[in-house]
Amino acid sequence: MKKSEIAQNIFNILNDFDDYLKYGFKTKREKKDFSFWDIEENEIKNEIKENSKIVIENKNNQASSNKSKKEMVELGFEILKCERCILGAICKKKIPGVGEIPADIFVISGYLTIKNEKNNNPLTQNELELFNKWLDSIKIDRKKIFITSILKCLHYNKKIEREYIEQCRYYLDRQIEIVNPFLIITLGDIALSSLKKEKRENKNFHGESFTYNNRIVFTTYHPKDMLKDYQLRKDIWADLQKIRDFLQKEKPSIFL
Repeated sequence: MKKSEIAQNIFNILNDFDDYLKYGFKTKREKKDFSFWDIEENEIKNEIKENSKIVIENKNNQASSNKSKKEMVELGFEILKCERCILGAICKKKIPGVGEIPADIFVISGYLTIKNEKNNNPLTQNELELFNKWLDSIKIDRKKIFITSILKCLHYNKKIEREYIEQCRYYLDRQIEIVNPFLIITLGDIALSSLKKEKRENKNFHGESFTYNNRIVFTTYHPKDMLKDYQLRKDIWADLQKIRDFLQKEKPSIFL
């Protein structure tokens, strides 16, 4: 006889006895589920052990996340005080980056202008709205993204000096290390050229993938490019589909 059956019989006897003492007859009651009695002791121990592992893993993940956030804040203060190049010395506004820490996707824009200052974001309001539509089109959760730029200082001239990029690379590489993304996406020619360390144009290389600091990188146009030339939407959609297909295969948990 199973343990659950024995438990059921004992339950019935005890309740029948109680009924006769109180009422002088047996009452009708719902049948109780004693199936848990049939679970082997080892199964119970294993379940407790697995639950303990999950709790410990969640605590470790939270601790790691808090550590990453603290490191990014400390790096942010370092960026705000930076004078590694002339831009740092004359710049009135610096924007380290915005988004989730850690994050599955690390997005790199080019340089900052006065328009970025108003939005306090590496993307202007119009660019950000368009970029969010891109994410929505391939069902990626925007909460799993961190966005920064190659240069953290507002840039007042049209010419981007290599010196500026190389001096700022230290901060970019530290951010990638802290955010620990699964995938990096570059937006525009400057971001692409900076990671490749040679001049590249998206009209020739958009949609391609390569590695940077042992991370997979996909490149596409900057949202401002599409705002200037709506005809680029077909190329950008093709790039987004490549990113989506890659993530569906390698990181399906990133989708909404």
